[in-house]
Order: sequence, then C-alpha cells, then structure tokens
Amino acid sequence: MKDNNALNIPPQVQYEKEIREIYRERNAKQFLVPSAAKTESTYKRGELFIMLAVALIVSVITSVTTVSWLEPLMPWAPAQLSRSSVGALPTDVNDETVNNLRKSIVAIYPFRAAKSAGVLDNSYLVRESLGQGLVLSSDGWIVTTSAVVSNQKQTYRVVTADGLSRPTELVVYDPVVPLVYLKIKAGNLTTTAFVDSSRLTLTQPVLAAAYTVQSSSPEILWRRLSNLSAVAVTDRGDLVFSTESVPDRFLLDQPLSNLSQGAPIFNLHGETVGLAVNFQGVLKGVVPLEHLTPVIDSLFTVQQVKRPALGINYIQANWLTGLTADNEPRPGAQLISSGAKPAVVPASAAAKAQLKEGDQIISLNGDTVAARSLSAMLQQYRAGDTVEMVVKRAGTGEFKMLVKLGEIVPAISSSPAATKK
Repeated sequence: MKDNNALNIPPQVQYEKEIREIYRERNAKQFLVPSAAKTESTYKRGELFIMLAVALIVSVITSVTTVSWLEPLMPWAPAQLSRSSVGALPTDVNDETVNNLRKSIVAIYPFRAAKSAGVLDNSYLVRESLGQGLVLSSDGWIVTTSAVVSNQKQTYRVVTADGLSRPTELVVYDPVVPLVYLKIKAGNLTTTAFVDSSRLTLTQPVLAAAYTVQSSSPEILWRRLSNLSAVAVTDRGDLVFSTESVPDRFLLDQPLSNLSQGAPIFNLHGETVGLAVNFQGVLKGVVPLEHLTPVIDSLFTVQQVKRPALGINYIQANWLTGLTADNEPRPGAQLISSGAKPAVVPASAAAKAQLKEGDQIISLNGDTVAARSLSAMLQQYRAGDTVEMVVKRAGTGEFKMLVKLGEIVPAISSSPAATKK
C-alpha cells in the first residue's frame, strides 16, 4: 500500500480508491468471461456499480454529519401533527399513552334541552363547543378554565370520550386560579397524573389535546414550552400582585386555535402539565395544575375549593427589569401598596403576623422566592397551615417568623341542573 501522506491524498479519498480496487479484483475473479470485449464491459459495469455504492455511502455520512452540526444552530419550527404523524415526535409516544389522553378529555357545550325531533337536531357541532376540560376523578369531576365556563349559575353539557352528553350537576369556581370544577353523573372515567413541575424544562415538547375538527376523538397537537414563569404585564401597576391570585403561566411556543380553550397540555409520558388559556390575547398560555393537590380533598368531600390566604400585595424582584432608584436590589417579594391596594390587608394573616409595607419575604419554608411567584408557592399549602418565612426589614435585617395562613371564603357551589332537567 502506498504512503498516503507522501502523495498528499486525503485518507477518505485513498480509502475510497482502495474500495474500488478491491471490488474490481473481486468482480474480475468471479465474473471472468472468455471474450476480452465482454471482460472489459464487465469491468466497466463493476466499476460503475462500485462508484455508485461509494457515492451513496459518502452521501449518507455527509448528510448525517451536516444535520448533527446544523440542528443545534437552527431555530425549531414547531409542527401541528395529527395522530398519524405522532411518530415524528423527538421522543417516542406510544399508542397506549395517546389513547389514555384521549379518554381523559371532555368537550364542554352550552346546555340545550333534548328535542323531540330526530338525532340530528340533538347533536352538537365541534364549532359550538365552549372548549375542553380534563377528567379529575373517575366518578365525574372535571376541571376546565373560567374562559370556558363563565357563568356559575348556568348548566353545561359535558361530552365524554364515550360520546355521551351529560348535564353538569355542580359548578364550582376556584377563588385563586382561573379554574372551574364541574360535576357530572358518571362512572369509570379515565384520569391522568399531574406532572412534577420541577421536571419541566424550556423547549420541552408537549402535547395538546383538543377538539378542533368534527371527530369522535380530539386531535393531538405538538408544541414546546417556551417559558415557565411568565406573567401578563401591560403597565407598571400590573407588577403588583396579590397573594390571593396566582399570575404564573407556562407559555407554548405557538398558539392553539380558538376552539382549544381549556385544552389539556401533557408531557410525552402522559402526565398533565396544565390547561390552555389566553395570554395577552393569544391562546398560548398554560395554567399549571400543580396548585390542585391541596384543594382536591375539600372539592371532593364538601364541594368547595378552600384556598390559603396571606393578605398582602407585593412586587417580585426577579420580574423587574433594571434596578431600583437607589440601585439596591430588592430580593424576594417586597410588600408594596398600589392605588387602593394596601401592602397588608387589615385583619389578614399577614396583619396578625405584623408584616409591614417595605418588608421583603426572602423565603418560604426554606424555598427561596425566585422564579415562581410567592402566590404560587403559597398555594402548595392548605388553609390553617403554619409556614416559616425569612423576612428582611429596613433597620432590622433578616429574621424568621411563623405565619398561620388564613382561608379564602369560597364561593357557594352551584347546582343549576336541578332546575333545568
């Protein structure tokens, strides 16, 4: 074999030449013919075949190398996929997962009494739906958003995966998160687990399940998470938050259609991330459902949503752009008054603990107030729980205090179906 370096021939080119020589010798031994003309013709055909094979190998290697190098540099263009193309997802999504997701989705419609006319008059069109919801319990509890169910005193129709339409028996509003809970008479409905939000990452692929076309099952749409701690702000006043409302939203990289209000969002393992809501006028926000765990017991037992109350208005440092007037950072959540909103609500849990305007809440039970809002952190607890806060106060420094959380008085549950049967 000749010295590649001496001839300045790239190793890959020399290797391809050696492959062609090996194939030529092999073809010459196996396909010898008596005629010189035929032998020459065979050599030419063999050489052509070898060249084509080598070109194919080089092309595949080049393509794979190029894609591997370019993919991290190119912006991801999300696709809207039907179930038939779910195989194109970057992570495997098996049929069992998708089937379970579809069984846990419901469509919600305005109430319409059954007519004596034919089946066509009693049917629903997808475009008539108010949105979607998620099965919370096998015996008929459903969660959706306040954009889908806007009137607690009305009755709604819930169409489950088996195609049956059932009227709502109860409509319960959440006093802190824009969620609504519906109770229908049902059994053996399919539920899903909630995702641990600490495992969510930016650009993570997720699945949205929504009825957007006339079909017996929802479409499965592919999106990515583009933000895990977004708040809707149009002016400076919007940066002052109450602990009795949770502003945090996840964001999708591309919006969903208007028919997808309340559509459940799942990770690729079939765990529920949240429900689709408008964010600054576009259906790309996601209300996390991690806040549901503390209220499930009261919802299922006494048909009420009991939420903890602290009673402060605050501004959170990590959502500010730039520095304060004195160029000193304000860590955590700083108690602040804004217009008619006092920094500390009279007679609240915060007032009883003697929190003051200007105080900065640095941590809650050891968790630093950072990306997630103080409001969202509080909703991991129940009314009546005692939490430990690290507070920083001007002239005093940091100190710890124990605060017993109050309770938000829940709205009275509605059972309009009893009067509309």
